[in-house]
Amino acid sequence: LMQTNEISAAQFNHENGEVTFSFPAADRDAVENLIAKLRAELEKAVAASYATTKPQKPGRTKVELNYRNFVKLFPEIASGEYRYLSMEAGEAMMPLHLEWIDTDVIAVSHICIVFAQLERETIQKRVTDAYYSRSQRGFKMGGKAPYGFHTEPIKMDGINTKRLVVNPEEAANVRLMFEMYAEPTTSYGDITRYFAEQGILFNGRELIRPTLAQMLRNPVYVQADLDVYEFFKSQGTVLVNDAADFTGMNGCYLYQGRDVKPDKAQSLKDQMLVLAPHEGIVPSDIWLTCRKKLMNNMKIQSARKATH
Repeated sequence: LMQTNEISAAQFNHENGEVTFSFPAADRDAVENLIAKLRAELEKAVAASYATTKPQKPGRTKVELNYRNFVKLFPEIASGEYRYLSMEAGEAMMPLHLEWIDTDVIAVSHICIVFAQLERETIQKRVTDAYYSRSQRGFKMGGKAPYGFHTEPIKMDGINTKRLVVNPEEAANVRLMFEMYAEPTTSYGDITRYFAEQGILFNGRELIRPTLAQMLRNPVYVQADLDVYEFFKSQGTVLVNDAADFTGMNGCYLYQGRDVKPDKAQSLKDQMLVLAPHEGIVPSDIWLTCRKKLMNNMKIQSARKATH
């Protein structure tokens, strides 16, 4: 191609297999025109590959995977003569990189792809950082209000958000649920049967065991005091607020830690506990009795699992 366009260049073969060319300054315009021409042909081939109405084989919709079109545009690298080819055409044009990987594998990458990936990762990190920043300040992070509460709009630190507000009728059912489970002999089944017999629905449905277990674990209901602080601290939970803030009034939000994987055993280690702006429903002694009973039941179930 360079000879056809009367471009003189010195070729350098490197030990790593790369080949570079050195062009006289006088041929700069000719080189840029050649690369621009190749880019135009590549764009035309891309447009043609997407515009076709005929069914195409999987993986053959992009020009970089269409071997026939690729050979026409870059015969040297397709033949395996060069291992790597990088082309630039001035500041206004993004570089194009081609790499001959194997006998039938040629990688084509554009610097735009790199920047797009970097942008996606940056946006993802910003969203994650914003989520954890708002979580640590006690903001309600979306979702339906737990049973026993409804939400009302408030402004915290100049930001519009929502706060949980106790629903008195539902809160009475929540307290009764915790008081029943705090009894040593009471099981999930005893509680679900009781509420079913009384015709009490939870969010329009009969109470089932998974929902009951989730509610009993949720610190959103506890009136968090120093005993709650010490309990979570002993479990390895990350406590955002100081011990002095646990006055026995507010409930808590428990968030999954940034680098913590979901745990079927409901481990509290490295989870994040934040005091919430709403009032708790269940006294701390009853809530802690239920939480420890749940943890003990989990240990018993684990011990019963077969080993063979």
